[in-house]
Amino acid sequence: SIAAQTTQNLPLFEEFTSSTCGPCVGFNEVFTPFMDAHPDDIAVIKYQMSWPSPGDPYYTEEGGVRRFYYGVSGVPALIGGGLWAGASSTGLNNSYAYESSRVAFFSMSSNFEIDGDNIEVEVGIMPYISANMRVHIVVIEKLTTENTGSNGETEFKHVMMKMLPDAEGTLVNFTNGVTSTLNESFDMSSTFVEEMSDLAVVVFIQDDSTKIVMQAINSTEGGIGVDETLLQSVSIYPNPSDGILNVTTDRKIDISIHDILGKFVYSNSIENSKTMDLSHLNSGVYIITVTDGKNQTSEKIFINK
Repeated sequence: SIAAQTTQNLPLFEEFTSSTCGPCVGFNEVFTPFMDAHPDDIAVIKYQMSWPSPGDPYYTEEGGVRRFYYGVSGVPALIGGGLWAGASSTGLNNSYAYESSRVAFFSMSSNFEIDGDNIEVEVGIMPYISANMRVHIVVIEKLTTENTGSNGETEFKHVMMKMLPDAEGTLVNFTNGVTSTLNESFDMSSTFVEEMSDLAVVVFIQDDSTKIVMQAINSTEGGIGVDETLLQSVSIYPNPSDGILNVTTDRKIDISIHDILGKFVYSNSIENSKTMDLSHLNSGVYIITVTDGKNQTSEKIFINK
């Protein structure tokens, strides 16, 4: 398949760990500060495992499915973008550098809402290739404390609570340029969730033939209602960019850009097409928000001069 265009890849890290694993403490002392230093430019899922005996209290069969998918036989184990990374500072940083530089062939948007014990997730995916890929929607809890085991750790971050609809995900036959929308909901009262308000959602696309993760996104809370027409009508490229961005659209849109810390840096109104000169901005990650007055979508752009 020849891609119509590319976009920036968001690195996904999947860690297999346990509150009864002594060596996991040392790696998490490296991984946790790394996560804190990269709050917006990575996605993280942690699967609590059933060993060393007696195993983590928050182990689930869905975590076991992911373990066997990768052939994990010991913890800690770190997978970056579907590839073995090595549970070490060197492995983590090398994987991050590789995954950050890799292009992707899917743009994604995702929102979730919480109502009592129920969570609802919506995902919009614009493919730039035609291919069969598997989409995984993963509900995580950002911080848990009640699964403390024997290794001395008392806090656990990004713990997988539920995979929607299950650990097999959803196989989607993507067609280049045609938006796919997925919707899932689940009553989380049957899971190990400690606080519903502390939930987050990670969505990723995986090629089962290679296990490579083709794209990932951290879902945004609120705003359920992915607008397929807005996703289809606006194209922003290249991404990454040297500071010159081309925008094409079939309607009047307003664009605003903020840096990764939320500081406003640029805005413009566009009809049909326009070339935006952002060469005055520093290299880095920016959030570009597009609205047509009724609907809104956002994505990350990467400027590398």
